[in-house]
Amino acid sequence: MLFNPGPWGECSDSCNSPATQRREVLCIAKIRGVAHVTNEMVCPLALKPYEEQSCLEPDSL
Repeated sequence: MLFNPGPWGECSDSCNSPATQRREVLCIAKIRGVAHVTNEMVCPLALKPYEEQSCLEPDSL
């Protein structure tokens, strides 16, 4: 079982807080060579990729 992160989405358009972008992170189990989405409780949570990040460039801080 492992986490499979999707692509990052568009940056949010927010006036009162820094813009962020999100992505879907699914827990995938392979059963007889076929990938299946499963409950994330069976994947190692310590290895779960971030689902949200800032859109700010590190150089612009």
